[in-house]
Amino acid sequence: MRTAGVSRLLDSVGRVVIPKDLRELYNWGTADTIELFPTEDGILLKKESNGCGICASVIDLKVVCGRKVCRTCLKKIVES
Repeated sequence: MRTAGVSRLLDSVGRVVIPKDLRELYNWGTADTIELFPTEDGILLKKESNGCGICASVIDLKVVCGRKVCRTCLKKIVES
């Protein structure tokens, strides 16, 4: 894994190419959707998850504060 940053220019419509070795490292394919999250230091890129953000279940999902959570995990959170 790289320890130094990588610099890329934005093109005329604001796109940037993510280097192939980083896409392979994170198992990002051409059909994957990448989520962008603003942070204090910049932008976090993350492969979109289709399942619960806690257990990865894809059954009975609810969106809570912009995150997907299954009913089972939501119940555990409320009970704790």
